[in-house]
Amino acid sequence: MAAALPGAGVRRGYIITSVAAQQAPAPARIEHAWWYQYYFATERGRAGLVLNRRDIARISWKANSPAWKFDDATFERTAASFDNPDWVDIVVHNYRWRLGLADGDVRHAELERRLFAQPTIEVPAITIDGDSNGVTPVGDGSAYAGKFRGRGSTAWCKPGTTCRRRRRRPSRMRSGRWPRVAEGSGPGHHPHAPGEPACASQDP
Repeated sequence: MAAALPGAGVRRGYIITSVAAQQAPAPARIEHAWWYQYYFATERGRAGLVLNRRDIARISWKANSPAWKFDDATFERTAASFDNPDWVDIVVHNYRWRLGLADGDVRHAELERRLFAQPTIEVPAITIDGDSNGVTPVGDGSAYAGKFRGRGSTAWCKPGTTCRRRRRRPSRMRSGRWPRVAEGSGPGHHPHAPGEPACASQDP
């Protein structure tokens, strides 16, 4: 939201989709890990999600966040939302749109156009990345650091440690302390898997 609306944001990296950029293939091991995107591009995939939504989500949670030792109760708290009548339609449309196989909502066409330009974030922002991801290679935030130009800092956090600050401009933050991130506290950084919570549970 910080890319299009005023305000401060806390987010795991720079995750603004460019449909045009999505047309370029990724390395084979990454394409293999993103199987669900291509599965949902088919009607077989839609039918599979209807029948096996919890199994697919659980597989994705484990694959994307191998260090997150979630229990059944934690999973079921999120899984209850999978029964919403529009859940399958939303998931399928998201991945088909991401691959350029479905149109976006015409009501938001102008906002979508602005986001496709991959704008920089001009408000203070903290980015938090884990160090355990079974799908997308783990980074240190440097790949998208240039997208955050607001007054303040970006940071990379290793689970079980205190965040390391990477200062961009003098910060107005009153405290020099960054939050401690619990090991395996939430899903890894990747194009959101079906049923994945939007943010790690330890986000401030």
